[in-house]
Amino acid sequence: MTQKTTRILKFAVIALLLCVNTTVAVPGDLDPTFGVGGRTNVPLNVIPRRIRIQPDGKILVLGTQIYPNTYSSISRFNSDGTPDLGFGENGTVKGLYPNDLFQDIWLLGDGRLLVTDYDQLRRLNSDGSIDPTFNIPTFFDFAAFSVAVQPNGRIVVAGANYINYNDDYFAKITRYMPDGSPDLSFGSVTGPQMNAGGYEVVIQPDGKLLTLGGEGAIRFGQDGSLDTGFGINGVVSTYVNGFSNALIQNDGRIVTSGAGAFYGASTIRRFETNGLPDQAFGVGGGVSIAYTGNFPLGLALAIQSNGKILTAGQSAGTFAVARFNSDGSSDTTFGSDGVAITPVANSPGTRQIFALALQRDGKIVAAGDSLINGNYSGLDLIRYIGDASPSTVSISGRALSPEGIGLRNAIVRLSDGEGNVRITTTSSFGIYQFDDLVGERQYTIGVASKRYRFSPRTIAPNTNLTGIDLIGLQ
Repeated sequence: MTQKTTRILKFAVIALLLCVNTTVAVPGDLDPTFGVGGRTNVPLNVIPRRIRIQPDGKILVLGTQIYPNTYSSISRFNSDGTPDLGFGENGTVKGLYPNDLFQDIWLLGDGRLLVTDYDQLRRLNSDGSIDPTFNIPTFFDFAAFSVAVQPNGRIVVAGANYINYNDDYFAKITRYMPDGSPDLSFGSVTGPQMNAGGYEVVIQPDGKLLTLGGEGAIRFGQDGSLDTGFGINGVVSTYVNGFSNALIQNDGRIVTSGAGAFYGASTIRRFETNGLPDQAFGVGGGVSIAYTGNFPLGLALAIQSNGKILTAGQSAGTFAVARFNSDGSSDTTFGSDGVAITPVANSPGTRQIFALALQRDGKIVAAGDSLINGNYSGLDLIRYIGDASPSTVSISGRALSPEGIGLRNAIVRLSDGEGNVRITTTSSFGIYQFDDLVGERQYTIGVASKRYRFSPRTIAPNTNLTGIDLIGLQ
């Protein structure tokens, strides 16, 4: 090879290296491995209400459309954003008004799904078909909006008992056994304050039930009694920017978001475990997010394992996600000065995000829709780069009788507070184990046994844990 040829080759290699895109994705960037450039769209004219991510990475999105035609849907997507054609019809289960107006969805550890609509609670098989073995509860005196499952497998449903045509209501919570039959030890309870609670229910690690919506939040004990140690006589009231979402931090503090479409701003608030404002968060316990359109930020909420808080909605008429540090200050390392804005080229209309969820790898999944000339036009699913998740960990222990004897074939449930549940059965010696868990995330472990009652345990592991035993009570 001549010296001249060698020089030419060197210049060619340098030119090739300069052409290579060396851009490194940062939190808030679209994930190019998802859909087309980080976004996928399906022709479902619904407002997404909830995202649940299955242990296998598949993504469930529940949505409802009120106008011009009333229907609802549950769609499932593969981890790359393509529709999962093995679910329902072409990846979607549709419900038609008035019988099937889906409101919330909860993942069961065996692959089945709980779905609530206004007047029924149903269980679906993993392919989206109705599970005929489930006793379908029917609600005659209230509209059901939210569902969650306790560590012992019992099902909690929250809703609103409307008292007049002005949409005034009282919150109502009822509980069912795992097979859908009524839990006679609980019955149903009604909130003490009009127009507070009912639209969302969160099961706290200590078993208490937090329901929120409208103009306040209400907390009940495990037995359904009002928790008078929360707020003022069990109620935390707010008459501006009502609560839309709530999540529990690893330390037990309560984070809420409220959409302020009619009040000029949205708000993220954090409360101590007793319901008082957390003065270390924002200003007086809250962060106000400036109004940017008909559907501002504050419509959705998620908390990362490192304590950073995500909320979403729209900014300047298009999809937007904002991230805050654990003290309420804007996280300027996310997107552009704390906000990731996702414009859609050459397309008119307004776009907004209504639901958020976090994957095990830390990526952020958002669901939204487009409003064009007053009509909704398609369901959008977007995935953003997030912070890398901590390493995975395992948790193991035994389910024991009060005498310390291992319980065989006891059902152990592990949940992370965001609707993700895993189930295992104990060995002959009462041993259970959960592997491949995201570290530093809060988990609640409970045992269902016909003979004994168990108190759940809550942990946030950053390393493999053994000896997490659960002992039955007489």
